[in-house]
Amino acid sequence: MKKKTLLLISLIILVFFMSGCLAKKIPSEITGPTMATKYRIPLIKRTLDEKTGESKSELRLGAKPNGLGEAGLDLSGEVTNLSFSADSEEFNLLREPATIQPESIANCFISPLNPGENYSIPDGKKVTLTLPDTFDYSSVTFSDHPNNTIDINLDKATAGSGGVIFTLEDGTKTLQTAIMEPGMNSCQLNLAGKVFDTPTLSIKITGTLLPSATEATFSFTPNNLEVESFTIPSDLLDTKIDPNFSTIDYSIRLPEFNDFELSTAGFTIESQLPENITLQVDLTIQGEDDNGQGVGHEIYKTITLQNANPGILQLANEINNILNEKPSNLRIQIYNFSIKATDDVTLSYPGTIALDYSLELGLGSLTTSPQKINIGNIETPEGFFQSAQLCFKLKNTSPLGLTIQVSLSPMSNPLDDPLAVTKELLIAPNSDWTPLKIEIIAQELSRLTKSDTIYHQILIKNTSEGGEITDDDYLEIKAWAEAQCLINKR
Repeated sequence: MKKKTLLLISLIILVFFMSGCLAKKIPSEITGPTMATKYRIPLIKRTLDEKTGESKSELRLGAKPNGLGEAGLDLSGEVTNLSFSADSEEFNLLREPATIQPESIANCFISPLNPGENYSIPDGKKVTLTLPDTFDYSSVTFSDHPNNTIDINLDKATAGSGGVIFTLEDGTKTLQTAIMEPGMNSCQLNLAGKVFDTPTLSIKITGTLLPSATEATFSFTPNNLEVESFTIPSDLLDTKIDPNFSTIDYSIRLPEFNDFELSTAGFTIESQLPENITLQVDLTIQGEDDNGQGVGHEIYKTITLQNANPGILQLANEINNILNEKPSNLRIQIYNFSIKATDDVTLSYPGTIALDYSLELGLGSLTTSPQKINIGNIETPEGFFQSAQLCFKLKNTSPLGLTIQVSLSPMSNPLDDPLAVTKELLIAPNSDWTPLKIEIIAQELSRLTKSDTIYHQILIKNTSEGGEITDDDYLEIKAWAEAQCLINKR
């Protein structure tokens, strides 16, 4: 929550204490008949134009100015609790695409041949394609990289009138074919997008060739094959991944108040993970002073994440314990990432893991530090003040709701004074014109005006209904002071 949200509170506090300056104008003695007299002094009028209903002097909560050209408070988009979030963090389980280099493929020799005569290749001619001993995948899908091929060359012959056909087979299943066109002596067997479920396959050779010697030779040169995705047993996950995890570390600047209490504090972390993978992370939340030194108890949690299963922690009590130590910041760290597989895992490069995390703090109450008001020596006849009150009419179109408790005392810590004058003001969310009144009786006035200095302390409670402040929200205020005085009391 931005500090400017508190401008509304400050305005009301200012209006409250504007009435204090009126007492200085009262003489020590007034002659004439004894009578009760009421003073009414207008203080603030910030409203729409009462005739046209158009914008005039109202307090705009969004960015746009009012009819007088005064800038708004620019609170658009502010939520009515404290909500802090960080952007998603992404990590990759694979730093580079996996590759597989097949073993050498034996040449296929065709003989005897009659040079210049078409020769039909007999059935059963095939060579074996073997992936390396380190192939321990359940299945592999090759990428569409242009080098995912096997180069085929024919020496001392060209393809005959029917061409030569090369068929890649997994048992009886055909995976891919390539054709060496008539008159040609080379071609490529393209493996892009093909799925291998076994480390050993065969290439069957059929068709005709036109030899230039009594023996012709087919040679096969497999390239280093790039993998798009692969499936591995759960116990081999650690051998196939090389994650780039790094500690997530960020701080939240806290509002500067004497006391600050939360009603709720929820830390949520959601993940986008490959299927059958769990992610375990450690979380710490620590209060810090302005120098980055730890303040108070550190919160430590271990969270296990799965897809569609976010980690949600309710930490109000623990964070309130930290706030009691008056930190300037909350530092949040997420670290010690640990990946585990619950079943066979399929990974595609780069194997991205995305984390979304947020800390939402529901404001319960906050208390300002005591502030001093110098009012000077007020000399009035005994019993002159009968009562005084500050009157408001408020209209609030926003979801912002606050209960403001004002404590006044000649002591430096009003909340510790059992005789403090304590009054409460409610700003209701989404409310039409609402009359509000703060009244101070004669006994309270007498105690306060006996001192040259009064201290005030404000306790603010959040009564918002939730939601965001919009650019069209505004606050209208009418405020006036009323004092009931007894004239010429003898």
